[in-house]
Amino acid sequence: MSISQQQAADALRDIDVTESRSRELRKYQQASPILFMWGVIWVIGYAASNLDPKAPLLWIPLTLAGIVGSMLLHRRNSQNTDAADWKVRNRRAGLSAVALTAFCTAVYAIMQPHNPLAYAAFPALMVALAYVVVGIWFLPRYLLLGIAVFALTVSGFIYLPAFFTYWMAVVGGGSLMLGSLWLRKA
Repeated sequence: MSISQQQAADALRDIDVTESRSRELRKYQQASPILFMWGVIWVIGYAASNLDPKAPLLWIPLTLAGIVGSMLLHRRNSQNTDAADWKVRNRRAGLSAVALTAFCTAVYAIMQPHNPLAYAAFPALMVALAYVVVGIWFLPRYLLLGIAVFALTVSGFIYLPAFFTYWMAVVGGGSLMLGSLWLRKA
């Protein structure tokens, strides 16, 4: 029994859809532990920021640990990647971190917010924007996660300024951790 050209084309299209969906699900599963780690970093960083005026300096080693941890977790989850590809990915990740740090520093220098909470809110809003863009272009679940982080950050900033850093520790960090569980189950 032979199949028609249309049946063959339909079968190939179904295979392509299945492969694409499998790649998407694998990316969610790979991102899950990284997202959870960043949620823990947010909990520590934001909680410490409220306890000690000098604690915002804690964000520097926390961020560096998060970048290194992200690279290590991603490498562990992507064992089929060769060494040359890892050099490219690590270089891109490092340059991206430098670019985002330079951008944040420039915005702070130019805008000079007078409210210390603005300093705390801005990186969370940048993360939310990044998740929204990734969700629009590549992985749709990130869109919802980005919207949640954005809405929670703005809500806490406006309605709970006295508790904002605690709000971000619990709700911001918690949303990243819950989001990681949601991605794992994708």
